[in-house]
Amino acid sequence: MRFIICIVLATASLIAGCGKKEADPQTLKQVVLHLERGMLFHNKGQFEPALAEFNKAIKLDPYRPDAYFQRGRIYGNTGKFDKAVEDFTRTIKLDPKVSIAYVKRGLAYLALQKPDDALADFNKAIEINPKEAEAYFNRSIVYMTKDNKVETFKNLDMAIKIDPQYLEAYTSRAALNNSMRKYDEVIKDLDKVTAIDPNNINAYVGKGYSYTYKAEFDKALSEVNKALKISPKDPQALELKAKIQKIKELQ
Repeated sequence: MRFIICIVLATASLIAGCGKKEADPQTLKQVVLHLERGMLFHNKGQFEPALAEFNKAIKLDPYRPDAYFQRGRIYGNTGKFDKAVEDFTRTIKLDPKVSIAYVKRGLAYLALQKPDDALADFNKAIEINPKEAEAYFNRSIVYMTKDNKVETFKNLDMAIKIDPQYLEAYTSRAALNNSMRKYDEVIKDLDKVTAIDPNNINAYVGKGYSYTYKAEFDKALSEVNKALKISPKDPQALELKAKIQKIKELQ
């Protein structure tokens, strides 16, 4: 899921509000510095120092929605989903129009096994920003848990329409088509995956299986060999190659 992203929400316009005191220029400079440091740590996977920086930013200015948002990301990435919900809720209270905050809170609700709350947040994110591809993708996850294939496809299709490079959406749609034995559609989506990420071993293996199910063994073997070229000892690719070769020997 795209949980680690580098995003800074608007500053002064988000701080202003009823009963909220805007930080003085020197304090604001320090807050921004802590936020920048925190995001650098976060993007390196160094969550503890990142959390410390975001805490400092919030202590200096408790009315910064972006500070709570960034801290919420830390809590989400470290499995503290209740705290993530709290911080994304603070973000939303300070600025109700930040669509990505609803998306991230929805993901936290999903992790807490609260799909209806998650769905409400993804719906709100889309209401605010109809071009929020991540909201459609994550809404597809909710519908998938509800075994609603029609809505799952609709949301995956929309995510891909908005972002034609959305790797996870192609992969999820391929998996759904695979469950329905629509192997031509699986191959189409996995072709997109390998075009975006030429080193995606799982996509080549997935295409290998789809071609095998279609009894197109030469094409299957070609895809498996592409995977093995990237990773010669990949167990899934080796296993599938052995199966294909055995089938070809019996023909």
